[in-house]
Amino acid sequence: MKRQKEELNFLQEITERLVSRTERFGFVNPFVPFQIEVLEHSPYISRSIGEINFWQNTSATIVGVKRGQELFISPGPYITIEPKDIIYFIGNDESLERVEKFLHS
Repeated sequence: MKRQKEELNFLQEITERLVSRTERFGFVNPFVPFQIEVLEHSPYISRSIGEINFWQNTSATIVGVKRGQELFISPGPYITIEPKDIIYFIGNDESLERVEKFLHS
């Protein structure tokens, strides 16, 4: 029981350090983007970001779109969404879920 208690204390200490480092990283760089791949069945294929009111529907801001080997940084409202695009976006903690529901509904 003594060894088990020591191991649990050690695990708790390691976990606290990991959480602390993660929180510090988030404070230092709060703009780590989420990413999502556009699936072939998305209802927004070949439509522009502005046309679908992406920000208004998701509260997320697109900071980049990767299409094949090309990366469009700060793409603006006129870029279209195509199958297999990787969309990089920033937002709050609920943004990833909202974007997934919006793009893949």
